[in-house]
Amino acid sequence: MQITFKANIPTDGEIARKLAKWFDRSIDDLPLQLRSIAEAYIPRWSELSAADQRVRADEADRDLQEKIGARFEKARMDAEQANAATPARFAQRAMQDGFDKVAREKAGEPNFEARVAPVNLNPPNLARRHNSSKISLSA
Repeated sequence: MQITFKANIPTDGEIARKLAKWFDRSIDDLPLQLRSIAEAYIPRWSELSAADQRVRADEADRDLQEKIGARFEKARMDAEQANAATPARFAQRAMQDGFDKVAREKAGEPNFEARVAPVNLNPPNLARRHNSSKISLSA
């Protein structure tokens, strides 16, 4: 079975798009920038038909996309591993702090942790606090 490629196959990749109107010409006819692309990605340009050149350009585009995709996947995996280690460290720290607090309370030490409560920051309340000359801490 022999597969024949037509010269009017649509091209989707960047390399194939750049070289699209040059597939039926000699490599010497290509502009310098396109010639360097053709030599890098389609080494036997002059030996291939226009359809084969187009197929090789599409293959080069797919290979480049796979390499780029692999790089992005590696970067994503590295970022996931870096982010996955952080929450475990914080969870371990919170657990240790809880054990330490229980140990201190059993030893008779008072709890010196700050108490947290909602604060009203509406403008009249802020103005009243700003105008007061005395700053106090409430328990």
